[in-house]
Amino acid sequence: MYDGQMELAGLGADAWQAMDLDRFDYVLILFHDDKGLKEKVRAAFLEKVMGRNVAEGQCHMEAFKDQGTSGETGDNEWGSSTTGDLAGSERKWMILEGKDAQEILALYSLYAFTDKLIIGSFDLPHGRKLRNLLDSGVATEDELINDVILEMLDHRDRRDHGDQGNGSGA
Repeated sequence: MYDGQMELAGLGADAWQAMDLDRFDYVLILFHDDKGLKEKVRAAFLEKVMGRNVAEGQCHMEAFKDQGTSGETGDNEWGSSTTGDLAGSERKWMILEGKDAQEILALYSLYAFTDKLIIGSFDLPHGRKLRNLLDSGVATEDELINDVILEMLDHRDRRDHGDQGNGSGA
C-alpha cells in the first residue's frame, strides 16, 4: 500500500511540474465520487474567482480545456479573471480532475507543499470529516463549501490586499 501511495505521490510531483502549476494563484482539485458536490464546488469557486457578472461580459476571462498529463481530454480547465469577489489584480486559476487530481492529492497528503491547492471534497484527504458536520446538521452544504473548502480564497485575498477586518492586522 505504501509503495503505491509513494508512486502516486511521485506522479503527482511530476504532474505539478509538467503543468507548471506554480504559475497559478489557485489550483482546485475535484473528484468524480460525488458529481453533485463537484459541480457545486466548481460553481462556487468560479463565482468567487470570476464574479457574478461574467455572463454580462464585465469580466476578462479566458478558460481552456486541457488533457493534462494523464491524457484524459477535458478533465482540466484553467483561466484568468480580472474581476470577481476577489478584488484586485488578475487571478489565475486551474481546476483539475481525474488522474491528475488523484496524483496531486497523494503528494499533498504526504507533504503540504503549497498554499495554492484547494481540495474540493468533504472526505479527502483521508481523515477529513466535513461530511460528519453535514450529516449531523451542524453545517449546511453551502456553508461547508464556502466557509471551509473555499475559505482560503477569502483568506489569501485579505492577506494579499491588506486586512480590512478588525484593525489589529492579525
